[in-house]
Amino acid sequence: MTQDTIKAPGRPQDDELTEKILCETVRVLQESGYAGLRIEQVAAAIGCGKTTIYRRWPTKAELTAAAITFHVKLGEIPDTGSLVEDLIELAWQNAENHVPKPWAKAAPHALWAVLVVPEVREIFGQGFLADRRTMWLFALQRGIEQKQLSVGADLNAIIDLIAGFATQRTLILNVAMRKSDFKPIVEALVANPPLQADAEL
Repeated sequence: MTQDTIKAPGRPQDDELTEKILCETVRVLQESGYAGLRIEQVAAAIGCGKTTIYRRWPTKAELTAAAITFHVKLGEIPDTGSLVEDLIELAWQNAENHVPKPWAKAAPHALWAVLVVPEVREIFGQGFLADRRTMWLFALQRGIEQKQLSVGADLNAIIDLIAGFATQRTLILNVAMRKSDFKPIVEALVANPPLQADAEL
């Protein structure tokens, strides 16, 4: 799922209405969580009918996953020539997605908390999160090809450790991060990466 796939086809005003629906959904999720999200209230807030929303997203979970996807940026795969710098850039893209948008009145914690809902997590995981992981894997594989990372490194573990560091700091501890905070973590993981089980001696 990408920014292009969350917009309903049709006239420009349809795209504008889609954006309004998603913005209002994000606002409600941040203030009231998944349990407090009511399709009829979203429709009433922006002045459309419930069927207008259901035509775009048949279920509450699909609307929620689309709203989170709308809230974040997929980013691009950096190519600095340095695996360490590429991973730092990817990590910073993740961290920036945890920062609340100017029009959001609440902190992002409540929005990301909806991923504990299995059906939302599955939809979002198969879309945005899968796309992001593909970007990480591409950068890491390129690093192996360029001999900047050991063959046999556990690429998924590296991704999870870096992403988990940002999640812990921003969403759990609510600590403001700097891009430079990732440097020692990334350097250590590239220099001495965790290995796949079948690659261990």
